[in-house]
Amino acid sequence: TFTDANSVGGKNPYTIYELSVSSSITASWIVFKRFRDFVTLNTQLFSRIASDPALKKRGFRLPEMPKKKKFGSMKASVVAKRQRELEIYTRTLVQNSSLRRVELLLDFLNV
Repeated sequence: TFTDANSVGGKNPYTIYELSVSSSITASWIVFKRFRDFVTLNTQLFSRIASDPALKKRGFRLPEMPKKKKFGSMKASVVAKRQRELEIYTRTLVQNSSLRRVELLLDFLNV
């Protein structure tokens, strides 16, 4: 679950997304991610799916990533919309029984 989004200003402003991660066997914990962390994960998972015969055979396709905005990306409405879209993206990944065991995703969520 995404619990917050905090914008960091300066010369190169960005947003940090706060995710509350939980497991059926442990207490929940918080991880902090930037949009580019999600982009990196998506790229790595795409490569992994393409090179893993078992994942490829199942025909799984990655959910669509939110689009990157060049201008206005720090507006509260844009941040809130992207946060919702990233939550849908992340939930889709962890709900897939094959992907939720992939080390890339586990590392991303600090499992």
